[in-house]
Amino acid sequence: MVYGTHFKGTYYNPYKANLITNSTIVKKSKMEPRQKCSVKVILTSIIIVCVIVAVGVGVFFYTTRTKCPLKETQEQDANYNFNDSTPATAKWVKNEEIQLFRRYLRFKTISLETDFDPCINFLKKQADDLGFEVSIFHPVNKQNPVLVMTWKGSEPELPSIMLNSHMDVVPAAEEYWTHPPFAAEIDENGNIYARGAQDMKSVGMQYLAAARALKRKGIIQLKRTIHLTYMPDEEVSGFGMGPFVESDAFKKMNVGFGLDEGYPSETDDIEVFYAEKPDWVVNVVAQGHSGHASILFDDTAAEKLNYVVNKFLELRKNETAKWKEQKYPYGNVTAINLTILNGGFRDNVVPPEMRAVFDMRMAIDADWDEFERMIKRWARETGKNVTVDIIKDLNPPPTPIDDSNYYWLAFKQATDELRLNVTPSVFRAVTDSRYVRNVGIPALGFSPLMNTTPKLHEHDEYINADTYLNGIKIYEKIIEKIGNVEKMPIRKMKIGDVNELSSSEFEKVFKNVVELWPRAAKSVVRQRPFGDLNQLLLAFSDYLENLSVDDKLAVLKSHPDLAGKLLDENQLSQESANEQSGAGLHLITDKQKEQLVKLNTEYSEKFGFPFVICVRQNNKIERILEGFVDRLPNTRNDEIKNGINEVKKICQLRIEDLVE
Repeated sequence: MVYGTHFKGTYYNPYKANLITNSTIVKKSKMEPRQKCSVKVILTSIIIVCVIVAVGVGVFFYTTRTKCPLKETQEQDANYNFNDSTPATAKWVKNEEIQLFRRYLRFKTISLETDFDPCINFLKKQADDLGFEVSIFHPVNKQNPVLVMTWKGSEPELPSIMLNSHMDVVPAAEEYWTHPPFAAEIDENGNIYARGAQDMKSVGMQYLAAARALKRKGIIQLKRTIHLTYMPDEEVSGFGMGPFVESDAFKKMNVGFGLDEGYPSETDDIEVFYAEKPDWVVNVVAQGHSGHASILFDDTAAEKLNYVVNKFLELRKNETAKWKEQKYPYGNVTAINLTILNGGFRDNVVPPEMRAVFDMRMAIDADWDEFERMIKRWARETGKNVTVDIIKDLNPPPTPIDDSNYYWLAFKQATDELRLNVTPSVFRAVTDSRYVRNVGIPALGFSPLMNTTPKLHEHDEYINADTYLNGIKIYEKIIEKIGNVEKMPIRKMKIGDVNELSSSEFEKVFKNVVELWPRAAKSVVRQRPFGDLNQLLLAFSDYLENLSVDDKLAVLKSHPDLAGKLLDENQLSQESANEQSGAGLHLITDKQKEQLVKLNTEYSEKFGFPFVICVRQNNKIERILEGFVDRLPNTRNDEIKNGINEVKKICQLRIEDLVE
């Protein structure tokens, strides 16, 4: 389609048209005889009319062009009704899910080069058709939107499930492809060729297709809320999941478990990834004697760099032997590759500086401190003027794949029922799952791409249509299982385990036994070791008792109103949410809610802090209302004391949830 009036490859600009003016016409008419003048007037009038028409047409098409930018063309292309059916491909081309998938593949969503709006609009339409809520977030900038679809669960107070995928893809060198990389063409074998077919637009659409299948079966809701997240930047990072997990929007999602991308398998077996090999980028710069290349100088940059490079390559050889000869799992092997080597600017000049860059994918059991010491020791052994800079990725803990993780058990039950051969593995690269695991949320990487040659980031990336459709059935079973996981019991620690925790681990485990007051754990950790649970409980109780009045007030103010705004908006801490829901505060009548709001307001206006009561020991709304009535007549000092005593009870029960 052509926008605007087109002349020899340029758009006609109506504002620069060379128009003949009326004054020119009048002037020339005085210089000619009357007969010729009348003819000239007529001809000039015709020319003027033609010019006016041309201008009008030009303006029309010019303005039309400005109202129909390229992204609309892309959207129209993606919505194109595929009519490339042949007798060999008809069964796939006419399939609704295949059509939707091919449309999604046609969006040219290259990282950092894309206007995501057409793709976002397409996904919003899918969400609307399923009755899912849609939210758009911009963690960094408007050019990189995060789309979240929400399928509300029947028990929304339970931690939710996040099904993550990314919209962006890497660039494609079209001249090396046998099919256009953004046409989603299908061949007679059912192979669909497109950038993103494996990495990972297939998974993002399979989630939606599985949800459609579940709804067709009459499953309108699962127990847990399901969030389908679509990221803009996984291939480059920095604009999507990384900053998103730190946002209030993500925290409100109350995610308990995440599912993300995996890797294709060339056999019937398929891997599920519970961890990833963190990435190190090691930049080694050597400086040395420079001069004319005819002279054999000492202390050259090349000699120094050569020493360090040889050390890396020797280590690489040892790690390769671990994997190939000693049969170490790949996750327990550090992969090392020299990726950049440069220096010099003329063939007859000894360079003053040379540089080598190594990409290292660290074994999950690697000692990071020891690795760093070893690399810096190599640099020192060269003499001087060799620097090492190491950029380290996140190193989150692996997701448990044992009986302590009920999400894993549900996932495994689903794959067992489908008779899939699933092998737990460590992912050889990194995905958005590392950000999720890094904030303490278990996550698995899985892509149901069996009997598929891995072509991620390669030419002629593809997925077979039957493989794609089979993957929908697999996700249908998995999503149903993990979406209906019951409330997970917490495996309790023994007091010996508590004493063996590092200080940071102790503070993390006990950071919220006093609501939103991690200072308690930071203080109590210094009193270890504890002989038994009672000593641990007493340490927290004494800490609260010995606080200054100002700190006691701050502790009380950190507690939320009962059945208040934070409960309504699902913004409570997990512990408070469980306690208030356990007391049935999310199920109270409108009249009871009105009473609570009134009493909360009256209490806080009188005392300057919220009403605190251990709802697990007063788990009926009637008893809570009675507590307000009994305590409202008290003095402020009495209520500070009563409130702290209730905090002690809450703290004790939370600790007993964690420790035997």
